[in-house]
Amino acid sequence: MASVNATLAEQQLGIYNATKAAVRQLARTVALDHSRSGVRVNVLSPGPMLAGLFKRHLESATDSDKFLATRLARQPGCRILEAREVAQAAMFLLSSGSTAVPGADLVADGGLTASFDFRTGEEGASI
Repeated sequence: MASVNATLAEQQLGIYNATKAAVRQLARTVALDHSRSGVRVNVLSPGPMLAGLFKRHLESATDSDKFLATRLARQPGCRILEAREVAQAAMFLLSSGSTAVPGADLVADGGLTASFDFRTGEEGASI
């Protein structure tokens, strides 16, 4: 398990960000080292989901409603993923359907990392 934080840094989480990037590279290296022996290694990089670290951040925010609204606005689908949705991505990696993607990083983030910036709709049309 890595995280979108392996690619995008989050404030005050330097060690977390660095270790998730290391996990991604370790998975790639192990995949190369062992794929000829039939061992398949991949990494799953979830984004915000209604579990663990995200819930702790939400609960510890000075204004939980504002924190959640800001995070929702960052998500192209305007919602935070449920843990079961990320688990379904993990199930794909564990299935025989993933044999063509050794050493892959599957990002399950609801589209968060599809762009460095996107429109929330509140800024109006730019046509």
